[in-house]
Amino acid sequence: TIVDETSTTDTTDNDSAYTFKLFAVVNGQYVLANTMTEKTSATYVVLAVDGIGNPLDTQPTGTLTVNVGASGDTATRGDDYVASSTYVATIGQAFSIEGIKDSLTEGSEYFKLSLLDGHLLKSS
Repeated sequence: TIVDETSTTDTTDNDSAYTFKLFAVVNGQYVLANTMTEKTSATYVVLAVDGIGNPLDTQPTGTLTVNVGASGDTATRGDDYVASSTYVATIGQAFSIEGIKDSLTEGSEYFKLSLLDGHLLKSS
């Protein structure tokens, strides 16, 4: 956590800056992954992490926007998975993206998930 004094008169007014990572949840464990196979669902979670990438014991409250899909993906939204182009994720709460099983013979297909650059939206 980085502390930034933004008030020049109130030295107790600390703003915390966090680093966040997107994890897949596999068998109850957090795994760095941002792909899924067709015909399954995948569960993800956004967590604040320490300097070496481990989830913090206490997570901040708020939401972050996750981008779903990117240029160069081989999976197609609506044909291979169900999701909008962005998802507002609550920090520490898992969310799922559903794959669509079809009868087409296809090679490996993937789409990318990434965190949108921007600000943490704090819960009230």
